[in-house]
Amino acid sequence: MKGPDPWEGVVRGHLLPLFRLCTVILGDPQEAEDAVQEVFLKAFRAQRWFRRRSTTSTWLTRIAINICRDRLRGRRRRREVMVESLPPLVDPNPGPAESLASRQLVLRAMEGLSAREEMVVRLRFGGGLTARDMAGILGCSVSSVKTHLRRALRKMAERLEKEP
Repeated sequence: MKGPDPWEGVVRGHLLPLFRLCTVILGDPQEAEDAVQEVFLKAFRAQRWFRRRSTTSTWLTRIAINICRDRLRGRRRRREVMVESLPPLVDPNPGPAESLASRQLVLRAMEGLSAREEMVVRLRFGGGLTARDMAGILGCSVSSVKTHLRRALRKMAERLEKEP
């Protein structure tokens, strides 16, 4: 008789945090679910190369970030960005018409952002993460995160000023 599968514990321990992260980045729970499945599949296939220089959590988070980035790039190429793909960044209790209009406005403002800029905006305002948390997730410095966020917000503001 075999003992418990070690991957079962990994999946159970990391499923919810990875799902939350992917939902914040992708904005779509169904797509986030697919992304998390892909994370575990990639991790399972690559486990023999995992050198334990970082924690399992950090390793899985990096895989998740990369998968979400690829999915966001794919969206850009196909121009299939859905209005629902953005977590609420404005009034938390708007009416249906205001909610849709606000989301569309924010999406239009985000159109000119680089992938990194879009990621920091989503993580900061959609996920409520601090610059330090984002730096750890994205594998860069806190000052780099702050620079990308400032640049993204400036680009969004400039784009919104041009809106009719």
